[in-house]
Amino acid sequence: METIYYLVRVLAFAAFLALVSGMIRPVTVLWFCAVANRLGVIKYFGTAFIVLVAIEALLKGYFLAV
Repeated sequence: METIYYLVRVLAFAAFLALVSGMIRPVTVLWFCAVANRLGVIKYFGTAFIVLVAIEALLKGYFLAV
């Protein structure tokens, strides 16, 4: 279970880096969209970051509390 926890943690960190990078220059992370703006960065990477942090907290609270 620790492996899944660390995988989710790394993915959350990558989503955070993409979020910060996209806030500076949106086209770097939204190259696949027709319109690259900061709202799209928040929609894709902000949501991914929040979901992954929530999953990380659940994994840590329920399975790694021993």
